[in-house]
Amino acid sequence: MEVDFDADGLAEIPYVNASNTLLLIDANNETQVLADDAAKSKSLLSVGEWNGELVVFYATTDNRVATVTAFRDPERVPTVGLNNGVSGVAGVADQNADGEPDLTSIDGSQQLRYYQSGSGQNVKVSNGGIGQNNGIGVGAPRDFDRDGDRSRLPMIDSSGNLRLIHETTGRTDQLVQGVAVGPVAGFEWDDDYDGLEILFVDDGVLQYVPYTGEATAAPRVVTVNGTTFAPNAAQGWPDVARAQSTTVGYLLSVAVATLLVVGLVAGVGTFVESEQRAAVDDQLRVVADRLAAQAVAVDTLARRNGGTAYTEPDLPARVVGSTYRVALVVEGGDTLVRVSTADPAVTVTVPVAVGVPVTESGTTGGDLALCYDDVDGDGESELYVGGRR
Repeated sequence: MEVDFDADGLAEIPYVNASNTLLLIDANNETQVLADDAAKSKSLLSVGEWNGELVVFYATTDNRVATVTAFRDPERVPTVGLNNGVSGVAGVADQNADGEPDLTSIDGSQQLRYYQSGSGQNVKVSNGGIGQNNGIGVGAPRDFDRDGDRSRLPMIDSSGNLRLIHETTGRTDQLVQGVAVGPVAGFEWDDDYDGLEILFVDDGVLQYVPYTGEATAAPRVVTVNGTTFAPNAAQGWPDVARAQSTTVGYLLSVAVATLLVVGLVAGVGTFVESEQRAAVDDQLRVVADRLAAQAVAVDTLARRNGGTAYTEPDLPARVVGSTYRVALVVEGGDTLVRVSTADPAVTVTVPVAVGVPVTESGTTGGDLALCYDDVDGDGESELYVGGRR
């Protein structure tokens, strides 16, 4: 997944080279070393929020899972090191439906497992065995049917059956049968469908199948200006090893890297725009969740002390190079945090449970404040979002 890790206005893609070095690379071909102990052979990288940070997850050479950012050294995730090893990390999703994020990893037996921060447990995902012929057959969790649930993962089992999987809701029937076992990803490619498409490589070419909720669907070949796209490890960066980024997997990440960095293929605006929208959506969701948590904290403080309350949330000025706006709105009696960008046009809305009165308000993202005081001079205090004092 591409995310603006170093706040320079350009999105970066994580990858591992042949020397077990984990790096970031952006569209200007600038690289940054993050770690020197990353597993490279049929491994899997992921990006997500963990313990309040936006991090890169990776499998280490000593069979552990670690997190790293552009601003700190790697840290091991407790208890995730398993006796039979760790192949990679699929991403963060609420696997057991308890409202808390779970880190989904792949052990050395190609079994999906999930771990909740602080739980000390590493639980097998039911029916979570995946294939690993040409790469690890699993992708990052996404909201495939756009119902707000981003916890299902695309997977290809050892028999070549493409499915979606989640610990609580189970494994879907085969969406496609008999495909090559390898990287797979949820992606917005075809505007003819409301949900996301699932991308994979079969017969040497990039293909996709729309997720319509039905048991089976006919795969379609990805074409660029009428030409099929055949990912090749020789394309993209010459130094890329077989570690994968879970947005598009190893082959797909090389393909996207080729489009974004090398620019060998023309007419890929829709492809890049869709991936940018997904990255913006991910970061806006992080911002919205943080702002909602801070609003609850202000609400608690105001009701406890019976007076005014004020906080300055730590939020980025930009998301994937774009400015954004935040707002507190009330709809149908519910208080909502809404964050949005204009270009690309992406909006994320999350509910927030507060008991104090709320004034609908908004401001530019970044240096903002959440306040509870008498903003309109009517003698009554309200919760609102605005500029810092």
